[in-house]
Amino acid sequence: MCAMAPCRRRCLDNKTCPARPSSPHASGYGANLPPIQAAATNAGHITLVVDHDGQVRRVPLLIEFVGDYYEALSLAMVRTLYGLPRITPVFARHGAYDLLEGLALPGYTIPVGANASALVPFRGRKFSFSYASAADAISGRADKEELAGAIVVVGTSAKDLVDMRPTPVNNEYPGVEIHATMVAAILDQKLRHSPAYARGMEFLQLLVLGVLLSFTLPLASPAIASTLAMLALAATVGVNLAFWQNGLVMPLASSLLLIILIFVLSMSYVFFFEKRRKQQLSTLFGQYAPRELVN
Repeated sequence: MCAMAPCRRRCLDNKTCPARPSSPHASGYGANLPPIQAAATNAGHITLVVDHDGQVRRVPLLIEFVGDYYEALSLAMVRTLYGLPRITPVFARHGAYDLLEGLALPGYTIPVGANASALVPFRGRKFSFSYASAADAISGRADKEELAGAIVVVGTSAKDLVDMRPTPVNNEYPGVEIHATMVAAILDQKLRHSPAYARGMEFLQLLVLGVLLSFTLPLASPAIASTLAMLALAATVGVNLAFWQNGLVMPLASSLLLIILIFVLSMSYVFFFEKRRKQQLSTLFGQYAPRELVN
């Protein structure tokens, strides 16, 4: 059980409680067998967020069930590693509401987005972590030096065991590796998040790019227009990369598509306009001069 649960109960009793974490709600659960759970120091949920395109990109760090909050497996493992009895929520005022923006650890605050979820910072394609056979570990054949002092996440990576998830880096990504990625990212302090002003920033960027390119590209020659479009693409990617280096995930695809669209439309307009003008000149002078001379 997440240590946030007592705060939730106090908020229910106290009508003046300023903030409540916003997280997904669960209608039921599947738990460990009683002997296994009794021997465990802690527990956490393994729920993943599936986006509208069927890809897994986020993990909800908190899930609410019957008034209590339960933490994700990765968060529970890190909290146990640090020996923390509870995780401190970090709220920020947005208008009339206090929204959950992070979960505080010693020396690091885990950034969270909507529904208390965190983006998974994939390290690469599947099997980017070291794997060891569970049978070898149980029988004592596993490399003890490799396992000494390591954080071990036990799970499955075989297709038939139905824990392969579609992700942006691989269509069949082991679910156990997603949780390992989250543990490593929290410990390395490499989690990134999309800020609340991301949509506004995207709108402003589209507005500026649209106005500037719409007035400059049609008036420029093809060579200059191509150069300006390439510079706009490079600047957009550079700004996005700067945000990324500072731990922020900002929209990129819409701006790139806008630049390409305006460039294609402006070049098409110039091409057809010039072609039509040349045809008009050819028709006009063709009335007074031989066709070969006009050409």
